[in-house]
Amino acid sequence: MKIISKQLPFGFASFEPMRAVRFVADEDAFEVEFDSGETFLLSRASLITANGLKPADHCEPDSIWIDGETRSGFFVRFSDGVEAEASWEFVKERRP
Repeated sequence: MKIISKQLPFGFASFEPMRAVRFVADEDAFEVEFDSGETFLLSRASLITANGLKPADHCEPDSIWIDGETRSGFFVRFSDGVEAEASWEFVKERRP
């Protein structure tokens, strides 16, 4: 007997611009707020892994900024000078 699993789509989100991003030290995550008022938490570890960086406990976020033209992603510069990027799709369409 052959078992075939149905492929499910990754996400069903529709685009909306980011309004604000901040680092929440207690959660060790970035809180991303969208124009609709929805907020999502993105862990620092998953952002570092997604950008292919080596995990380091000493690298704390130094500055965070949203792409000014399209507001479709944000960038983080860590205290050791390394930069990471998170696109809108990565934040809103990732699995819970």
